[in-house]
Amino acid sequence: MPYVSDIEALPVIGAKDKRLGGVNHVLFHPTEPRAIGIELQPPAIGMVVERKPRYLALDTLEWSKHSLTLKTPKVESNAASAKRLGIDWELSVIWRFMKVVTESGEFLGLARDLSFDTTDGRLQELKLTRGTTADVAIGAQVIDGGLVLGFDGENVRVTNEAAQVDAGGGVARQAGMGAAIVKIAAEETAKQALGGAVNIARAVKKVDVSGHAARGWKRFKDGFDEGFKNEK
Repeated sequence: MPYVSDIEALPVIGAKDKRLGGVNHVLFHPTEPRAIGIELQPPAIGMVVERKPRYLALDTLEWSKHSLTLKTPKVESNAASAKRLGIDWELSVIWRFMKVVTESGEFLGLARDLSFDTTDGRLQELKLTRGTTADVAIGAQVIDGGLVLGFDGENVRVTNEAAQVDAGGGVARQAGMGAAIVKIAAEETAKQALGGAVNIARAVKKVDVSGHAARGWKRFKDGFDEGFKNEK
């Protein structure tokens, strides 16, 4: 199953191998957790005058690693595809980098990337981010598509259960620092909502680290510092 990041900027190929343009965005249903199509940017006229984007329904496209291929002889008009699918393209949503909140309103981060089934568009996974430094500290949190409820007009909504999904791969966990650091880092990054993450280091330093834990702290801090450099 491809991720949105795999598809953005891919070329779209039509009949007789004609290049129809490139993918601007993957578009999601106005309320439901499923992809419905793409926004296609046609080539500029004379490589100067930009043309209006077009909308292509997911079921008219075939995905491969290097391109999307139109399965129909001609591009379906925006009006025809909207009528057939029962949606308004203008109400479709670009989910990538949308805020993700639980049913109870807890902010979990932004939708860094999403994977979906190319046959029916059903969401498979949602990857979260709270910023580079936080991701280094806490790790990547991946939410199963079954825990995603849809779009509420402002945010991507997930079940309260999704807030309990453990992050994996963060240097805090790798260093054996335990749940305390992960909790502190999570709380600090949530407060900052993708702002500077310097307070994470200050807060974590208050934790009692001795012996093996102290060595773990050094590994954690090294990873934190490296992530912070990348964020500048």
